[in-house]
Amino acid sequence: MIGWQKHFDWDFLKINPKASYQYEPWGVKMTYSPDGIVKPVRAQCPIREVSDWDKVTELPINHPEFAAQLFSITRIRKALPKPFRLVMTVFNPISIAGDMVASDDILVNHLRESPDVVERALSAIQSTFIHLVAEMRNAGADGIFFAATQWASADRLTVAEVKRFGLAFDRPVWEAAGEDAFNVLHVCASNNYLREY
Repeated sequence: MIGWQKHFDWDFLKINPKASYQYEPWGVKMTYSPDGIVKPVRAQCPIREVSDWDKVTELPINHPEFAAQLFSITRIRKALPKPFRLVMTVFNPISIAGDMVASDDILVNHLRESPDVVERALSAIQSTFIHLVAEMRNAGADGIFFAATQWASADRLTVAEVKRFGLAFDRPVWEAAGEDAFNVLHVCASNNYLREY
């Protein structure tokens, strides 16, 4: 990241961590390519049945996957001091939940069949990331690059569902960066709910 910044001289830097730091702590197993060029793939997902969502509990920010990211932020900040701006990549809670299942359809079916069960899991993810985002700021990030990924799209969820399972859990994570944060919102995919966000 430091090398990229020195080469490209961007106005701010989006720290691009391995995406799986956000869901591996809940038991997702990844397969990595030996050369690091091919994108890692999920080899094992912990959520198969609706009842599996009860295993998703709030995690401490000193979990090794989280600690590694905080360490990276600290190192990057030391090399790229303020006032230069750094933002750390964070997915919204439903995106993180979506990576705990083998397919998007599984999560959609679960949240429609047993919304309260899925909401409890989303709440645990949200609580974890509220604390983690605050610690990212302490480590030197100026804000977060908050990605709603494919879960802010009408191709996956209705507008009522994105409000209930997306936005309701997203805002507190976004706000955990603080009123002075330099946050970037990333709403991607076709048929997205940019207006709602």
